[in-house]
Amino acid sequence: MEISSLPDSFVDVSNFREVPDNQEVFAKLQEGSGEETTKALGSINPSPLSLIIELLDFDTSGDDPSVVIFQDLSESNEARASNIVTKSRPVDILENIPELAANVSKRNIHGIECLKSVGVQRVPSKALRNQSAEDIVMILLAVIRLPSVRTDISLSVNAPLRTVLSESLQSFDFSEEDAQTQQEAEDLLSSTLKCFQIKDWGLFV
Repeated sequence: MEISSLPDSFVDVSNFREVPDNQEVFAKLQEGSGEETTKALGSINPSPLSLIIELLDFDTSGDDPSVVIFQDLSESNEARASNIVTKSRPVDILENIPELAANVSKRNIHGIECLKSVGVQRVPSKALRNQSAEDIVMILLAVIRLPSVRTDISLSVNAPLRTVLSESLQSFDFSEEDAQTQQEAEDLLSSTLKCFQIKDWGLFV
């Protein structure tokens, strides 16, 4: 897999802490955070957005794969509650993932598709030690399905919106203040898909 045009503000998390072999993880650092933040990525607050790309076994359950993967993400994040806000919809491969489309056509791989969805999770807060504090995190998810190599590729943008006390939270609704973060997350996912390609198909052997 290759991502050729992530913004300069994003760093490869594997340079600072262990990342599973089937994942690529990138995080956006705060402006002006400098070298000290980079060295201590795991302990100093990064800027909200992070991007995770993961190779998964091709889902054959018959269920919506984006729902299955979102539920798996909820478990991994130890979410206390989660909800899919926008159900999965197909994405035009030629228009939205042109680099992959060109590459796939050369490989004569049939059946490729991409599904996008949006969800929200309530996870234990990383910023506050209060046990009742929760981070409200928006998850933008794209699932690229490659049936001929029996692989699903998950691209998820994690965008923390705000921290609240659990008893004060009434719904998952986005507020007006969340619009900028949501737009930034959508732009990141769209730009990532635009430049996404697979150079080494041996990954799937």
